[in-house]
Amino acid sequence: TIPAATFSDVPSGAGYPFVYVEAAAAAGIVKGFPTATPSEVPRFGPYENVLRIQVAQMLARAGSEKLDPPPPGIVHPFYDAPSYAEAELAPIWQMGIIKGRSSVVYDPWTPATRGQVAEMLFRLRSVFQARP
Repeated sequence: TIPAATFSDVPSGAGYPFVYVEAAAAAGIVKGFPTATPSEVPRFGPYENVLRIQVAQMLARAGSEKLDPPPPGIVHPFYDAPSYAEAELAPIWQMGIIKGRSSVVYDPWTPATRGQVAEMLFRLRSVFQARP
């Protein structure tokens, strides 16, 4: 049987994007948008643009088991990154998976291009391949 949908806007079924969204949600890589009440089913937004900060968070969650925590006291240099993403940004910045628009600007609220996502995925894959 097909499991119930985790997100209100990704209908249960065997096709796209349900199987991929559900697999990523089950692995803890993606989360839905915040809801007004805990009893509401979250929305995912499968056809919306993804922001650079959201890509960074998904990469950090996807690589959580193989990423080195930064040394104590080391944080990413991006003054424009939201504080709620600090723990996720630090290791992927430290390992060279993400880069900013400059040495101190990440530009978290801009949509990521497909090319940027491909570049970050390639770097994450390189980390995975270098680890047992």
